[in-house]
Formats: sequence, C-alpha cells, structure tokens
Amino acid sequence: MSPELTLADVGFDQPETTVGLAVEHLARLALMLDLPPLGAGDPLPLLWHWCCFTPTAPTAELGPDGHPRPSEALRAHPRRMWGAGTLDLVEPLVAGEPATRRSAVAGVKRVDGQSGALLIAKVEHTYTQLGTERLREEQTIIYRSPGPPVPLPEGTTTPSPEDGAWRRVVDPDTRLMFRYSAVTFNTHRIHYDLPYARDVEGYPALVFQGPLSALLIAAEAAADAGRPLSSFAFRATAPLFAGLPFTITGRLDGPAGPAGTAGSAEITRNDGVVAMDATYAVSA
Repeated sequence: MSPELTLADVGFDQPETTVGLAVEHLARLALMLDLPPLGAGDPLPLLWHWCCFTPTAPTAELGPDGHPRPSEALRAHPRRMWGAGTLDLVEPLVAGEPATRRSAVAGVKRVDGQSGALLIAKVEHTYTQLGTERLREEQTIIYRSPGPPVPLPEGTTTPSPEDGAWRRVVDPDTRLMFRYSAVTFNTHRIHYDLPYARDVEGYPALVFQGPLSALLIAAEAAADAGRPLSSFAFRATAPLFAGLPFTITGRLDGPAGPAGTAGSAEITRNDGVVAMDATYAVSA
C-alpha cells in the first residue's frame, strides 16, 4: 500500500502560491542561456517559470542533502529526483506580472526499481495570470532509498543528426550548473558539492540538473523551429555528469493538430546511453 503524501511532503509549501515574474530575475536566466533578456509584457518561453516558482524553505529547515528534511513518510526514501514532467500551454505567461500556481498531489505509487523500492509522486499545477489560466503542468517526483555507487560513464559517443534533425553538443560546465542552481534557488548538494555527491550519494561526479537538461532541450527545439513551444514532455532515464559532454538531438516529426507541429528529442551521454527523451509541439 502506498503512503499518503501531502504537498509539504513533496516539497511544495502551499496549495496556492503567487509570485511576481520579475523581469530582473528572468534576465538572469536569459544571461545563463546567452539569450536576450525579456522586457515587461514579453511572453515567457516554456519552462522559464521554473526560475520564479522556487523553493521557500528556510536554511534551518534543510536536510543534509540540501532539500527540506524529509517527512516521516519519506524517511526510508531520502533520495529525491525530478523524473519527468509534462507542460501544456493555454496562453503564455508574461514577464513583469504576478502569476499564481495552484498545486495538488495527483497520486502516489510504490514500484520496484533496479535500485530497490521507489515512491513515485505526481503533482499537478495550474498557473493563472491576469485572470486567465495560462499553463498546466504535471511533475513526476521519484524517491528512492540509498543505492550502490554509480559508475562514471566511459566513451566518446557523439550522435550525428539524421536528415532534417538538429543537434547540439553540450559541455556540462560547472559555471552553467552553478548559475542554474542559483537562479532556481536549488540547494541540492549533488549539483555543487563534489565530496558529498561522491562520498554520500555515490555519484562519480557532480550531477547535471535534470530540469536544466529539459530547459536546454526546449530552448534548442524552439530555436530550430523558429517558433515558441506550445507543449513539452520529458522523461529522465539516466544521470548526466559535470565534465562529460552530451549530445542533444531532435527533429520535427509532423503535424500535431491545433497545438502546432510535433517534435521529439533526446539527450545521449558520452557512453551512448540515452539520459532524457522528450516530445514537444511548436505553436502553429
């Protein structure tokens, strides 16, 4: 039987949160991505709202890993990761105006994974701004018990794009990782504290952020299409590490109905393992 988890258990303090989508803060994300800053009233690219709806736990309430201390229901599953997500745009959020997120735990299940028992929580969010619904999102958050050390991926695989596809090779630079953790107020130590990541959680290097991986896919997909994204879904399947290049490849696959044109993408590690796959649609 799966435990009942509250919003607070899975890292969300309130069922309703209102924040200002501050132009100044969004400019930091744009600088991180080497993109022009947004002005007041400009539409946010899909996924950019993540840098505004950030954790709010005081430092005194953080656990050893940098996340808020786990509740009793999660004590046996202290390792937390953002495993997947879906986003469907109704109307773009705009910079410089307050927005409200309403959240609810949609379900929790227990499954047996390769590293042992997992708890998988799904959290649903709806975002409104200026009196209208703008965005629907579902996050899949995975909790597991400590597992064996993770080996360092070996190899020099760099996939080539197929006809009509796009490609970007990414050097997971620790400066980029630090900036993303800073702009999203993410204190998970596996992203910046190498002794902790290696000696406590068993990773061979600093772990590249999953949401940052998704953000890079979305940015490349929109740049290739020359149009903003209207939907995006991703699934993380293996970790990425600082200092080990990875390759993002994708392509527009065909019509997606009223949402626009459908596309798909994936991230391939240096050892040939697919670390994330994604589907998306670009605006009609």
